[in-house]
Amino acid sequence: MAIALPLLLVVAIGAIDFARAFRAHETLERTAQDVVRYASVRSQDSDAPASLADITAFVHDRAEGLDPERLTVETTYTPANTAGSKVYIAISYDFTPVVPVIPEGARTLVGSSSMRVAY
Repeated sequence: MAIALPLLLVVAIGAIDFARAFRAHETLERTAQDVVRYASVRSQDSDAPASLADITAFVHDRAEGLDPERLTVETTYTPANTAGSKVYIAISYDFTPVVPVIPEGARTLVGSSSMRVAY
């Protein structure tokens, strides 16, 4: 009995950590899709162009439940921020589990999306 309880607690907390990581990854994917849509309709030729600071602020606003200090946003336009080009957004998040089952500290989760720039 004395050995079973700590083992059961580690398994339960590990399951909670897995759920937290899964939710964080799903939030990153959804946020990346929202942000790439935002960036695709705000090229440098549009009436309200989005700067990299605007895109990062949009990510911080949309990534509910995630610590903005641990988010990294990468925005790439191929070939340029003009209509017909492609915009790629990658959002990285340093996830730290409560119980480090694999002793490596923080794990980096990534959500990404791409879309053709409309205007």
